[in-house]
Amino acid sequence: MLLLHDAVTLLGDAPAPADARHRAHGLPTVAELIADSLDLGVEIAACQSGLDLAGMSADLFDARVAVSGPVAFLQGRREGEQLVLV
Repeated sequence: MLLLHDAVTLLGDAPAPADARHRAHGLPTVAELIADSLDLGVEIAACQSGLDLAGMSADLFDARVAVSGPVAFLQGRREGEQLVLV
């Protein structure tokens, strides 16, 4: 999964916009979904340009999240893999 542009902010410490509504309905927060995904082996990458635009650096989030640009991320895909862009 590649988090592009503003979506990289979902990796930060601030709650996601819909977290309170999700929690009120017994659903996990975005941070919990990301952590669970990483635990299950989902490859997650943050767009370098998005990090720059958001004033974020990779040392702010889980070390299992890679930093990549869209082209490099797409080049690393193998046939049959699923790709999710957020």
